Amino acid sequence: MNLKLHLSYATLVMALVVIQNSFGQDLSDLSQVKPLTVNGGASFSQVWYGAQNINEQRPPYFWVLNANLNINLYSVAIPFTATFTSQNNEYTQPFNQFGISPKYKWITGHLGFRSMQFSEFTMGGLIFLGAGVEIEPSNSKWKGKAMYGRLTKAIPLPDGSAVASNEPAYERWGYAGQVGYKLSIGEINLNLVRAKDNPNSIDIDTLQLNAQENFVWGLTTNLNLTPKLNFQGEFAQSAYTYDVSLPALGENTYGYANNFGVFYTPNSSTVINGAGTGTLTYNLKGTNLGFTYRRVGPNYRSMGAIYLNNDLENYTFNLGTTLLKKKMTLGGSFGVQRNNLSGEQLTSDNRLIGSVNASYQLTKKIMVAGNYSNFRSSNTPSAANIQDTIKFLQLTNNYGLLTSYSTGNENISHAVNVAGNYQKADAIQDNSVLSVSDGSEFYNTYLAYNLGFPKLKVTFTSAINYNRFVSPGNLTEAYGPTLGINKQFFKDKIGTNLAVSYIDNFLNTSYLNNNVSFVYGINYRVDKYNSIRVDGRYLSRKSAGNVRGSETQFGLSYGFNF
Repeated sequence: MNLKLHLSYATLVMALVVIQNSFGQDLSDLSQVKPLTVNGGASFSQVWYGAQNINEQRPPYFWVLNANLNINLYSVAIPFTATFTSQNNEYTQPFNQFGISPKYKWITGHLGFRSMQFSEFTMGGLIFLGAGVEIEPSNSKWKGKAMYGRLTKAIPLPDGSAVASNEPAYERWGYAGQVGYKLSIGEINLNLVRAKDNPNSIDIDTLQLNAQENFVWGLTTNLNLTPKLNFQGEFAQSAYTYDVSLPALGENTYGYANNFGVFYTPNSSTVINGAGTGTLTYNLKGTNLGFTYRRVGPNYRSMGAIYLNNDLENYTFNLGTTLLKKKMTLGGSFGVQRNNLSGEQLTSDNRLIGSVNASYQLTKKIMVAGNYSNFRSSNTPSAANIQDTIKFLQLTNNYGLLTSYSTGNENISHAVNVAGNYQKADAIQDNSVLSVSDGSEFYNTYLAYNLGFPKLKVTFTSAINYNRFVSPGNLTEAYGPTLGINKQFFKDKIGTNLAVSYIDNFLNTSYLNNNVSFVYGINYRVDKYNSIRVDGRYLSRKSAGNVRGSETQFGLSYGFNF
């Protein structure tokens, strides 16, 4: 059974399950509905860029066109979005994207470049080119989703050369489906994902790049076990084939994989792994207590997920509460993480992670907040690497403090913020604490003051910042002030902003360079439909050898809304 037949079968089953109790309801009285409403907007932005004695960071000219259109036809919502950029001619993967998601009552369709969320371990966050549907009848306990489309565009080798700016890749197509059932205490969902590379989409005879295939099934649930106890969880299982050209295994060769039935046929390159997570949360008079367990098996992958950290197991405890008549909020977490779940790696890492954060409203004008986190990572040789007896431990501590003061009236306002952050990393090897020269320290402090005149619609800002970073053999420092002003004119039709900053940089107490930057912007709201923005940035950098370089950027944007 090929991929498209699987899609038709899965979609038909979901549609029958979801809508079996949904028809029979009366259609809305269309005479009472406005037949057509249309709104939306478009914007066109251009950026010019130039650099002297500095490596160029971007193209000399760049443009972006964004558009969105919302059509409502007899209560059928049809939103449309599109993005076009000048970069589309320079990159293999498309930057020019468009899509439409019409909606009528409990049915939503998707067409074009879209993204649909099924679950973390199966399908989510991936932009595909294709079609999808979401069905959630209000008078039914069933709901469902389905999609089919291209997950990855083919990236061929240019001119048959083995050197390319982008790694070659096959065109990848796939489908996903979800059937959900609403319970009195929550819901449960079944997810299916299948995707496969097209081995004929690119010519890579000279490279060892194998076409791959994947099938994932999973369950997600959200249950209110009691009025105060909630459980959220997901379990998924993935069969990932790394070379589809290999012959299929016999029915009795790989019994565990054959449990996937008609949806998947494994071969000798197929790897099966599971992933799961569960969170219990208990609410007690404003205090939330939680416990989370998460396990992602070695080499667990899903072609429907952008990226997943695998070969990890976590246990985490969480606490959140309010004290002193809700003037103080307190939160914290403590967790344990380990990898090398199968014991096949040469070393195993074990981590302890703890954090505490608190804020206290001293008065209506003064607020204090602080945070602390501790990260401990140990590396221990496994049985497969008994020759290496060195144990390594890294400790990282992070401290943060913020104090803010604000006051004002209709004529004048003041705001002061003082903040600092300190991070220290130490290394322990063979039970001996190494000096900070073998670790690192980072300091960051800033002081900011804002002065506002509400009636004049003008705000002045000022700040000074200091950064210090100590690493093995190096000490880097940077400090300097920033000044800015924001002003509205002509009943807020024109908004302006200007900021100037100066930063001195030092390396091992020796002067390295300084940066002077100017940032400006002007917004002009022509009328309720049209707006224009002009903005720019100028950066001047002078090194210790009096070599000066600069960057200049100018932007012009036009927006239209209706």
